[in-house]
Amino acid sequence: MAKVLNTGKASKAPPQILSKAKKDSKSAKDEDDSKAPSTKSEPLSVRRARKKEEAEIGRKRPNYALDRAKERKLNRLAVKGVVQLFNAVQGQQKSLKRDLQTAGKSQAKREKVFKAIDKEEFMEKVEKVDLEEEEDEGPKWNILRDDYMTGAKMKDWDRDSD
Repeated sequence: MAKVLNTGKASKAPPQILSKAKKDSKSAKDEDDSKAPSTKSEPLSVRRARKKEEAEIGRKRPNYALDRAKERKLNRLAVKGVVQLFNAVQGQQKSLKRDLQTAGKSQAKREKVFKAIDKEEFMEKVEKVDLEEEEDEGPKWNILRDDYMTGAKMKDWDRDSD
């Protein structure tokens, strides 16, 4: 204890009591020595480029030229989904407005109408519309359908009419 107290401010070396402090100060000096020449000797543009490369490690930039078909498909799917959602909301609003008009101006009847609105029912309507669109994947132009002009209309078309 006396040795530590006797080291005064006049000594040039900082007092280092613990061995870890000695190791830390040596490693800090070594790191400063190793970093200083490399950063000072490189031009600013090279340092900026290296920093940018380090920041972009693990990132991938999308290449839209290669994935154009996939992106278009995803874009169309998203648009269809949004249109479907808005149509479902519009239908729900129309039915709510119609129910409120039939209820009249009575507060009790209006509250019943508002309580009858069900989230699960709305979601079922949205899913139902989605399923109907998936089933109707065939050609939209009637001539391209397999069942076009089947039945009595095509029977004996090449014979002369009486």
